[in-house]
Amino acid sequence: MTEVFGAWQIGALHAIESEDVISAVLRYASGATGVIQASTAFWPGYSERVEIHGTKGTAIITGDKLTSWDVQDDAGEPAPIARESSSGSSDPMAISLESFERQFQDFGEAIRTGRQPCSSGEEGYRALELVMSVYRSCREGHRVSLANEGQDV
Repeated sequence: MTEVFGAWQIGALHAIESEDVISAVLRYASGATGVIQASTAFWPGYSERVEIHGTKGTAIITGDKLTSWDVQDDAGEPAPIARESSSGSSDPMAISLESFERQFQDFGEAIRTGRQPCSSGEEGYRALELVMSVYRSCREGHRVSLANEGQDV
């Protein structure tokens, strides 16, 4: 990812000292673009969702479950599509710990076997760098170049 441009709304719905809505447009080294949007103001509250769209297919992850898989000419094994996913979007007490537990189990297994964990500290730092760059763009009102220019997050 090479640059990001962000915009936010503070106090759009809630009287809080933080953003209610934040949107970011990402530009990758290849020229592709991506969008991130987060909000505490969308009613009635929806599960977190990652949508990946390309010229030959779409995959959607809702919560931590694959909920859509539409790939042109896909001849592989059927995708493990989940029918339901839970979320804490409307009820914070409904937030599942399952994905956190899997991450801790993977980390423990990586230590035990001497392999790399599925998600490294460097990858975590790059995600933090992206978030901080979005906030900087929101504050300053212009595009922000990322330090890892030419590397995709």
